[in-house]
Amino acid sequence: MEVALVIAMFVCTALALNFMVNGRHKLSGTFEIINLCLIVATAYQFELVNSIIMVLIVLAILIIAGLILNKKRKQKKLANEVIEARIIDKGE
Repeated sequence: MEVALVIAMFVCTALALNFMVNGRHKLSGTFEIINLCLIVATAYQFELVNSIIMVLIVLAILIIAGLILNKKRKQKKLANEVIEARIIDKGE
């Protein structure tokens, strides 16, 4: 069973890459979603779901932290630009 799932993942990935190169992005996305489902099915076969969930939680936390830091950095940059604009206006 596991061998069939791995072969199916390989075929889906190959088809997704083929459709991506040929400009059929919807079909490529469809095969990527099928590939993700096959990965989850393989994880259930090997009972690795707990490990996958922990990795996904860590990745989600890192992504959220990155988004928050990026937003704060942009706000700080915007505030500095406003202060610089006020200084330039007062100088003239």
